[in-house]
Amino acid sequence: MKIISYLPIALYAESLRVRSALIRSVSTPSSVAPSLTGCVRDVGELWETTASDLFEDFGKTKTYNVASLRHGNSFQLANRGLLEVAGLISSHKRHADHAQMLHDADIRRYTTVHVSFVTPIGLSGISDETEPPSWLPGVCQAVVVLEILLEISVGAAMGAFGVWDGSVLMGCMVVNAIVLLFLQRKTSMIFAKVPDLKDDKKRTAADGAALDVHVISESWNSCHLDVLAGYSSQLHGLTNLPVWTTGSWTVSVTSRILSVVLLIQAAVLASLVGASGVDAVVPLAWLAVHTLTLIPPAVIHRKYPCAVLAPQPATVHSAETLQFSSRRSALAFIVMLPVTSKVPRWDLLDVFMPNNKRRQEWQEDLDMSQVISGREPNPRIISAAARTHLEEAMVAYRSPRLSKYLSGYKQTVRFLKLEITFSEEVRNFLYKVFQNLKDI
Repeated sequence: MKIISYLPIALYAESLRVRSALIRSVSTPSSVAPSLTGCVRDVGELWETTASDLFEDFGKTKTYNVASLRHGNSFQLANRGLLEVAGLISSHKRHADHAQMLHDADIRRYTTVHVSFVTPIGLSGISDETEPPSWLPGVCQAVVVLEILLEISVGAAMGAFGVWDGSVLMGCMVVNAIVLLFLQRKTSMIFAKVPDLKDDKKRTAADGAALDVHVISESWNSCHLDVLAGYSSQLHGLTNLPVWTTGSWTVSVTSRILSVVLLIQAAVLASLVGASGVDAVVPLAWLAVHTLTLIPPAVIHRKYPCAVLAPQPATVHSAETLQFSSRRSALAFIVMLPVTSKVPRWDLLDVFMPNNKRRQEWQEDLDMSQVISGREPNPRIISAAARTHLEEAMVAYRSPRLSKYLSGYKQTVRFLKLEITFSEEVRNFLYKVFQNLKDI
């Protein structure tokens, strides 16, 4: 029986869901905060949490970088915690085909790209299954009330049998749920550039609203890239400008209450390690209730992952993960995405590749292929390496799921672009002119 008491150790050794619970509580009523585990390692961070750093990395030292295709600049990612909860960045995605790719002798460096289209409304022609329905807040509150009633019932039953440690543990879970529910009712998020976003939504790209593409990576040498496409005002409100909350005092007080309750919960669980008899079953009962209360939040969050972005408002459509055999192929694909540029598109590559002669020749090859051949690779006017990169980028660009979302995205933001296709004779003539100009 003693071994049973060791089961919850991993759950009170460190905080696993505290940040996610706080973000879901503050962001929207269309979510259920997960049941909290013991908080020992991160108690200092939780105690000092304020409204200004609630959506950041919560004590983690790793930072993410962002590069803007429209502006050609780069900056450190803001609101990392919020974007992780919303599923826009993740370190757990896209590893399905890596083993097969690594066995290919011709592959030097595989790169995965996850593209998400962020708009204030759903994409045209695509059913918006991820947008929270109007009845979801009521369902979420009902789920929380049922969880509280379950925990009270279990705690009362344990107290009736004289197992007071179990009653204390259930009491801690009840207090945590009530505190998070209070936090949800008294706070809300404040996004930057919301007036600009409303104006862009009204005007659309056809009337001058700026479109941008943000590339997020753990480092400029990373093989995993998260790409967000949308209005420039919306993307900067997510990745560049901090999100604030109303009720900053409420956030500070509730965070400290949670830290105290979680420490009590951890202390009780630790005192039961190695117990025998009825006391040995208490950690198992707590773990069972804890696991049961995790199911509704997980189901709701999986169905509506972007509910936390509703106050902006933001609707996110994510295409499938794209696999590339090299970073150059991935970057060639990214610069093809719709954008209204203020600087040359190739400026985005400055943080990923040195701007040397080799890169400039590669860019010239891709420029020739896109302008002269109407985005169709022409073996006679571009080098073999550039042709390989372009062909792979075009295959990804035309993948069924991405094409569906990209078409809906262009219709939603009213992105109009004229593509000109020349005849074979004209292409060859322009190529000769281009070569002559290079020699001057």
